[in-house]
Amino acid sequence: TLQSLSLVIQLGHPLGQRCGYGHVGHKDFVVIHTNGIHQVTLWFCSCGRKPALKWTQLLRASWWPATPLNPQTCAMIQVLRQFQMINLQGKLSVYDFYRTLELQTDGTGLLKVPVSLTVLNIPVDRFLIFVLGSNAIILSNGEGVPPYLNGEKGG
Repeated sequence: TLQSLSLVIQLGHPLGQRCGYGHVGHKDFVVIHTNGIHQVTLWFCSCGRKPALKWTQLLRASWWPATPLNPQTCAMIQVLRQFQMINLQGKLSVYDFYRTLELQTDGTGLLKVPVSLTVLNIPVDRFLIFVLGSNAIILSNGEGVPPYLNGEKGG
């Protein structure tokens, strides 16, 4: 795992900088990415008078937390968008997408993958609700269908 290779991810600071006031996330923090499911060591920033909430720091890093309070798992925005596109085009279920990520993580089936299918369902559902809600707000602004939803190129 990335955790066993001593990778430490520090949120809220530029790459390579550690937070002098940081605190470690859950000891078995899991990140779901397009290339598999990974356990990592994660540090949250606690700088300043009022440090950003954990879920805010995760979203700023393009990581979608499974839960807003004390997150232990998150899915990268890229994997959520990838699932959305594959689901819309190929009708692939969350279960089949999860099984693919499991096989990418460990093709032998000998290692225990750190999260279950139900954990992936949470960020997928919330992300899709967010995307649908965002599109509804855009469409209800009184200006009709935005050009990018109508097939036109933006710019």
